[in-house]
Amino acid sequence: MWLGRNPGICISEIIRKVVIVMFPTLQVSMSFGDLIRGMALGLIAGTLGALYPAYKAARMDPVKALSYE
Repeated sequence: MWLGRNPGICISEIIRKVVIVMFPTLQVSMSFGDLIRGMALGLIAGTLGALYPAYKAARMDPVKALSYE
C-alpha cells in the first residue's frame, strides 16, 4: 500500500507544480481531501479488479483450468 501511495502523491505534486509553471493563470489545488478520495478510489478499483478474476477462478473446475495448455 505504501509502495503505490507515496510515489503517486509525489508524482501528482510534481505534475501540479509543472502545470502551475507552464500555465501561471491556471489555478491548481490539491487538498488533503482530494488525496483521501483518490486513495479510496484506487483501493476500491484495485479490490474490485482483483476480486472478479478470483471469483471466476474459484468457480472453475481445477482440472479443466490446469489443462488449458
